[in-house]
Amino acid sequence: MSNYYDQGLALHGQAMPAGTTRRIECPECGHREMSLTRTAEGLLYHCHRAKCGLSGFLASIDYSRGEWRPGPEKPTTHCAYGEDLLTLETIDERYFQERFGLAAIHAATLIRRNVYGQYVLRVFDPLGRERGLMVRRIAWSGEPKAPRMPYTITGPKTTLYMHRSDYIAQSWHFPPAGVERRHDKLVVVEDQVSAMKVSELGFKCVAIMGCHLDITRVREIALERPQEVMLALDTDATANAFSLAGKWGMAFPKLRVAVMAADPKDSTAYDLLEAFDA
Repeated sequence: MSNYYDQGLALHGQAMPAGTTRRIECPECGHREMSLTRTAEGLLYHCHRAKCGLSGFLASIDYSRGEWRPGPEKPTTHCAYGEDLLTLETIDERYFQERFGLAAIHAATLIRRNVYGQYVLRVFDPLGRERGLMVRRIAWSGEPKAPRMPYTITGPKTTLYMHRSDYIAQSWHFPPAGVERRHDKLVVVEDQVSAMKVSELGFKCVAIMGCHLDITRVREIALERPQEVMLALDTDATANAFSLAGKWGMAFPKLRVAVMAADPKDSTAYDLLEAFDA
C-alpha cells in the first residue's frame, strides 16, 4: 500500500474511538466496501469486494498527536475479541436447525453468542484448533427470522477476529461424530454455515471467508493432500469459481466447480450431493 493510501486511511482512523468499525470507499477499487476497525494498537482495514481484497494494518505511534507509521507488509486481520461468549440456548439451536437444516448439537459446538445478541462463529485450523472468531452483526436473511438481533446495526455485517496475526483466515470443518466420512473430496465454500452444512454430509470442508482465494490459503489446502477439491461457492460467485479453478487448478490432483442452484447453506442435502457427484 502506498504512503498516499496510508495517510488517507489514517485521517479516517484518527476520529474513530477504539473498538469501533466504519465502512468507507476503498482507495484501491473505489467501491464502498472497505471496513476500518480501530484497535488499541492501530487501524485494521479490509476491502470486502472479492476482486479487490486489499487489507492490512496501520500501527499507531501516538493517537493524541495523530501520528501513524505503516504496518507490516504482510496483511493481517489480528484483533483480539474481548466480549464474553455464551453458549447457544435451545431457541438458537432450533433456529439453525430450521433455517439451515443443521444438526442442533453440531451447531451448538461451533457457534456462540455474545451479550449483544450477535452470533459468534468459531474459526478452526486444519487440526480442529480454534484460531479465531467471526462475529455476525446482522442476522441472516430468510425465514425463519433469527431469535436474536444486535442492539445496534452499525459497521459491516461480519467482523473477523484472529487470535494471532500469522493465522490464515479460513476455517476448517469436519464431519460431526457419528457421520461416515467421505475421503474422496475436500469441499471449498465461502462461509462457515455452508461449511457446517457440507461437513454434515461427511465431507471435510474449508470456508475461505468470502471469495478471495490467495496463495496462502491455497497452500494450506494443498498441504492436506486432497484427492479432489470441489469449489462450491455461492451462486453469485460462480463465474469467480471458474476463474479460481483456472488459476489454481495445477495446485491439486483434481479440481472441479460445483454449479449450485442455491448457496450451499440454503441447499438441501440431496441438491448438494447431486452437485458434488455430477
